[in-house]
Amino acid sequence: MKKIFEEEISILQANMLKACLKYVNYQVDVVYIYCCNEDGTLLGDYFYKINNKMYMKHKINEAFNDYSFDVSSDSQGIVLDVLLTNIEAIERLCKRCNQKIPTEMKIIYNLKTNELNINYAYQNIWSEELIKLPQHIVQNWFDELKMN
Repeated sequence: MKKIFEEEISILQANMLKACLKYVNYQVDVVYIYCCNEDGTLLGDYFYKINNKMYMKHKINEAFNDYSFDVSSDSQGIVLDVLLTNIEAIERLCKRCNQKIPTEMKIIYNLKTNELNINYAYQNIWSEELIKLPQHIVQNWFDELKMN
């Protein structure tokens, strides 16, 4: 059962990566995906490293002089829908396989090295704070990476 779980969760995570990479026509160095499933709140978000600089999804055109991507709300929404659909599917998979449901997943894929890292958290990350929201976690992660 554990092997089936690992195979199925890998497929769901690959679906998320594929959607984020298609958004930029695979023209990035690293893709970062944030997934939250905490206290009934689901959130998916994504951003990129291009030429050693960090870009939020709506700012990727700043990285290219000769190429332009569709960064419209509709285009971003398609990717976000894929993320949320797969976050929900991961929750169902975890329940079906009697696995803990992660409250947070940070997926990092480096296209140049073909290296994939996924960090999971199972404790509450933001819901016990009065002023912190999942969007703040995403922004903090982006800012941390940008500073390094």
